[in-house]
Amino acid sequence: MGVSIHYRGRMVETIRFRELRRDLLEFAERLKWEFLDLTGPDESQILEIILYPPGGSEPVFFLFDSEGWLHPPYELEGEEGGQSLWCSVKTQYGPLAAHVQIVELLRHVQREYIPDLQVSDERHYWETENVESFRNQEAEDGDEATGFIPGEGS
Repeated sequence: MGVSIHYRGRMVETIRFRELRRDLLEFAERLKWEFLDLTGPDESQILEIILYPPGGSEPVFFLFDSEGWLHPPYELEGEEGGQSLWCSVKTQYGPLAAHVQIVELLRHVQREYIPDLQVSDERHYWETENVESFRNQEAEDGDEATGFIPGEGS
């Protein structure tokens, strides 16, 4: 079984794309994550940023259309009826810290930009925010926990 975080939603206030773009890029720079900013010159129309967590985690996609819907990279045209598709990022082969950081980033996006953002976390960190339980589950699976963990050394 893969360990993934799934998320979907719509940013209703697309005029705030510029603010979200700034936050995503600052997040990446602060954690020394690589990123690709595909946002065009008129960032009020669409927002396309890909963040690359360290280790073996997959990229985190923030691809928004002009109506504010998040899209996975394989589906840039929205579904009928105003529903967005689930975006996913597999964290199974990355460090525990990357999974936690992605969840914390999504929590920030939900709090500041997409109040109805839906998140499904296969490790349940989104729901519990319990790092110890998460660590125990990682240890049972034989994975190493490395990197930043909230509340440690900061």
